[in-house]
Amino acid sequence: MVEPRVKYNAFREKRREAGYSEEDLKESYGFLLFEDTNQANALSETGVLPGNSTCTTLGDPSKGVYISMYSDCLDLNRWYHGKSGYIAIIRLTKGRVKRVLENYTQKFTAPTVEFDCHMSEQFPSVSSKTSSFLAFERTQYYMYELLDDGRNVLTQSPSAACPIAIVSFSYTDTKATLEAPKEKRYSLQQLAYVKFL
Repeated sequence: MVEPRVKYNAFREKRREAGYSEEDLKESYGFLLFEDTNQANALSETGVLPGNSTCTTLGDPSKGVYISMYSDCLDLNRWYHGKSGYIAIIRLTKGRVKRVLENYTQKFTAPTVEFDCHMSEQFPSVSSKTSSFLAFERTQYYMYELLDDGRNVLTQSPSAACPIAIVSFSYTDTKATLEAPKEKRYSLQQLAYVKFL
């Protein structure tokens, strides 16, 4: 099995040779939430695998991967006091991105030839007032890798997503401050470790 970092660098070089612009090749980061340490740590060997999400609005999860744009939109539900887990930090080259309508039918949106990633057309509408459910769905990258001029989809980890670190966390309710005694405040507190992959 090829290491995710080697696949990632090869993907970038291949796309550069194919004439992708510097904007297409611009690197960014995405995030994934795990409750189990073994699943999180397996990313260093497997990369992000298709079927990693129950989200289906941007494409078939068995043909690509869903990765959150933001570390505070990692779950369909709001976090609660005592929630803990692991956040994987993923280095991304989104490549050519197509904005698509969210699809809530069982006829999934197919990966688009000459593109590497889908994102929601509704992304600009996300604000602090958006429900956690919609914020999660509208801030996803759906990444896939087409082979053979688009006739087939790579069903393994897309080369454009490279896991680089795992952070453990615990979400806690902090004490109210003197300035705002009735206001609840929340914070993410890092626990055990940061593991670089």
